[in-house]
Amino acid sequence: MYFNKLGLLVTITSFGCIPSQESNCDCFSHYRKFSLIERGQRSTQPIIYADNTQTLTECIDLAFHYKGLALNYQAERLLKRSLKVARNFTWDLQSHWQLVHLYFNCHVLQCPENVTKGTLVRDANFNYFSLYQQPIVATNYICVPEIGVFILYMDPVGFRNASLNCLHTTAESCVSLAHVASEKRTKSLSNLLIERNQYFEQNNGKTERVHLAYVDLHYNRTRSPNKMEFFNSMGESLDRIPYRAWEPGSPKASLQLTNASCVALTTRSTWLTIDCQRKLPYICEILTSSRNN
Repeated sequence: MYFNKLGLLVTITSFGCIPSQESNCDCFSHYRKFSLIERGQRSTQPIIYADNTQTLTECIDLAFHYKGLALNYQAERLLKRSLKVARNFTWDLQSHWQLVHLYFNCHVLQCPENVTKGTLVRDANFNYFSLYQQPIVATNYICVPEIGVFILYMDPVGFRNASLNCLHTTAESCVSLAHVASEKRTKSLSNLLIERNQYFEQNNGKTERVHLAYVDLHYNRTRSPNKMEFFNSMGESLDRIPYRAWEPGSPKASLQLTNASCVALTTRSTWLTIDCQRKLPYICEILTSSRNN
C-alpha cells in the first residue's frame, strides 16, 4: 500500500443486487478479463513478476497466477539481449524496473493506471492492459496489490446509504461495498483502517480514529427466515464460502437484530454484526467491470 497526494492510502451492496436499470451494471463483481487500454505505451507501476512469453495469452496467464491487476506486453520476445536471471527473481526487481523492459516482454503489475495515466511512458514496443475496463477516476482511491481497488469513505452513514453511495461513486465503473469473504481481503482491508489511523495520527492528531467500516455482507429475515444466513450484494450466500472471521459473540441474534443485521469490518480483522441503521464509515470496491460491459 502507499499514500497518494491527498494523504489517503493508495491501494453494491443493498438488500440484494441494486437494479440494473439504475446502475447499468450487470452486478457481477468477478468479471476477469484483461482489456487493451493503450497501444505504444508502458506502465511504470510496480512490477510483481516479469518474464518472456511466446504469446499474450501466456502473459495473461502469468498475470492471473501472480494476481496482477494490470500488465505490459510486447508481442515480439526480447531475444536481442541475454541476461541470466534466476527464475525465482531473487534479484531486486523493483530497484531495476528501468531495465525490465529491455529484457522481458511480459510485466505483471501490482496496480492499474488511474484516469491521469501519470505512470505511463511512451514505448512503441509495448501495449498496456488492465483488468479495469475503465480508467479509475476517483482521486482518493486505494490500490491493495493483488486484491483490488477501494475507496474508504469517512462520512458515517447507515448500511443502505453506504451501498447507494458506493453505487454512485463514478459514472463509468461499477462500484459496491467491499467484498471481505477471504482471509487475505479481510486482513488487507483491516490493515487499511489501521494504517489510515496511524497516518492521520502522525499528521493530524485531532482526526477521529476509525474502528469499524461497513463491508459487503448482510442478513435479512425475509430472505432467510429459517436461519441467520448472510449474503453479499451479488446474492451469494456466505454459507458457500468456508472462510469466517466473526468477532467473538457474532453473528449476534439479539432482539434488535432479529429481522436484519449488517456487517462491519473491525481493526482486529474480524466481522461484527450491527444494526443496519448505525452510521459508520464504509469501504467501497471499484469492480473490474464497467457500466457499459
